[in-house]
Amino acid sequence: MNNMRRGFTMIELIFVIVIIGILAAVAIPKLAATRSDATAAGCVHEAGQLVSEISAKYTAKGYSAFKTLTIGDLTNIGTGATTTGISQDTGDTFHGDTGITYLCDSATLITIKGSQAATDYNLTVEMPERLPADSPAVFAAKTALQQNMLQGEELKMFKL
Repeated sequence: MNNMRRGFTMIELIFVIVIIGILAAVAIPKLAATRSDATAAGCVHEAGQLVSEISAKYTAKGYSAFKTLTIGDLTNIGTGATTTGISQDTGDTFHGDTGITYLCDSATLITIKGSQAATDYNLTVEMPERLPADSPAVFAAKTALQQNMLQGEELKMFKL
C-alpha cells in the first residue's frame, strides 16, 4: 500500500510566497509612478487649457466685454478646488493684483493675472519655484509647464 500524500510541501509554498513578494515589490513603485505621471499630465493640460481659453475669450469679446466676465464664464475648469483645479481662495475675477491660482495636487502650479496696459491686455502667468517638498506629480507638472508654456522662465507675460 502506498500512503504517500500528494500536495505542496512547506518549502514550495514559502518559495512561491517569496517570489510573489518580490514581484509585488517591483510592481508597486511602477504603479505609483504611473499615477504621478497621469496627475502631472492632467494638471499641465488643464493649466494650458485655462490660459488658452482666457486668450480665446479675450480675442472673441474684446476688452470692454471681457473685463466684466468672471472665471466661471471663461472656462469649464471647476472652481473652488482644494486639491486640483482653480483654488477656492481665488475670487471670481483674474483682473488686478490677486489673479487666480491653479492648484495641482494641493500645491500652487500657476497664478494668472490680467491687466490692461494702454491698448494691450496682458496676461501674466507665474509659477512658483520647484521645491524638493513638491509631490512628484507637482514637480513634473512644473517642469513641463516651465519648458513648454513659459519657455524656461518662471514668469511670462502674454499680450492678448
